[in-house]
Amino acid sequence: MESKTAAVSLRNITKSFGSVVANDKVNLDIYRGEILALLGENGSGKTTLMNMISGIYFPDSGEILVDG
Repeated sequence: MESKTAAVSLRNITKSFGSVVANDKVNLDIYRGEILALLGENGSGKTTLMNMISGIYFPDSGEILVDG
């Protein structure tokens, strides 16, 4: 069986702005060749999560792994 390593892994990502929790313990694996969509209501933390993946924001806790 073939084992894949995620291109990007998010582990227990949490980000708050004051008393507002934008992301709470988010886990996500993104593999090469995948096409994904991130869906949610307004204010659900989608943009905050993408800003952390791109390095604009830093998570308050958790880790972002690139290529393992």
